[in-house]
Amino acid sequence: MKSHLSKRISIGYIRKVIANIRSDQTLLEELYVLLFDEDDTVAYQAAWVFTHFNPDEIKWLANKQNALIDEALVCNHVGKRRLLLTLINLNPLPEPTRVDLLDRCLLNLRSLLEPPGIITLSAKLAFKMCKPYPELRQELECVLENMEVETSVPSIKMIKRKISRNLKELKKNERI
Repeated sequence: MKSHLSKRISIGYIRKVIANIRSDQTLLEELYVLLFDEDDTVAYQAAWVFTHFNPDEIKWLANKQNALIDEALVCNHVGKRRLLLTLINLNPLPEPTRVDLLDRCLLNLRSLLEPPGIITLSAKLAFKMCKPYPELRQELECVLENMEVETSVPSIKMIKRKISRNLKELKKNERI
């Protein structure tokens, strides 16, 4: 599988890999190991394949969240980092809250260098992590207020509005 993932792959190939994995679960573990391959192309392609699994199949990664988070925090390949954040977002976050991930997400929200996909996913993950804690929600609210929305793309404006609205709703429900 590694040799195929070292080259450009198509959606047809991804479907074929997923069909093979459904009939041979050992291939799933092999694909997972390739997420951490030193060849950025192989690791990126493996992450891309994982994003095409159905929601029930993605749950297989739930007990591997900490390893995915660790990899996302050190990953320099922007595309792979975006796909890892996508996979992390598709499953419940580990308890206790990973402060290192929260810090990185909040930093990404302040960054003008990160691509919109990473900023949007960082906002979603930050909201998930802050939701149970009023003091963290307040910090997230401050970060969102200070974001440079005027110059940002529509996806960032939309996620900022949505999360701000959800934070206000949570605050309103606490007073009741």
